Amino acid sequence: PGSPLAARTDLLLAVNVPEDAVMRVGIDAYLAHLTVIEILSVLVAQRLGLRQTQLAHPTGGPQNSRASAADVARLLELAAQQPQVREAAGAAQARVLIDGRERVFANTNPLLGAPDWDIRLSKTGYTSAAGGCLAVQMRAAGRRLNVVLLGTPELHQRLEDLQRIQDALRG
Repeated sequence: PGSPLAARTDLLLAVNVPEDAVMRVGIDAYLAHLTVIEILSVLVAQRLGLRQTQLAHPTGGPQNSRASAADVARLLELAAQQPQVREAAGAAQARVLIDGRERVFANTNPLLGAPDWDIRLSKTGYTSAAGGCLAVQMRAAGRRLNVVLLGTPELHQRLEDLQRIQDALRG
């Protein structure tokens, strides 16, 4: 079931591929061991100091997964310390080999690489419980910021909110 992928390829796909596309490329065949993943998720969340996070699925998809904006901001900070994660989550697109064929996946945040934006990490997402979400680590007005926007129905609304934050910081 699925194609075996290198860890770097898994990472590039995890941060750049919308959750519904994950199924199409077959990278979540390991989810058959969900109980083990649930246990590990609890242990990892505790170890990372995530006080308001409960992950029942690696993608955060099911209803019983949740995380506070503060915990997501903490994850951004931790992710930024990992060069491979920073590279993958800061790329406008990822090129990966799957079964000997190059596939290109675009990050769903169009501000990556856009003029006037210094975004180091970006992850968009959606759950029915939280709605649309955007987590970015960026520089604005000489400051590094972790911004987490939760519960916005449309991506364009999250991007407009992020623009308002940047404008307010610039004065």
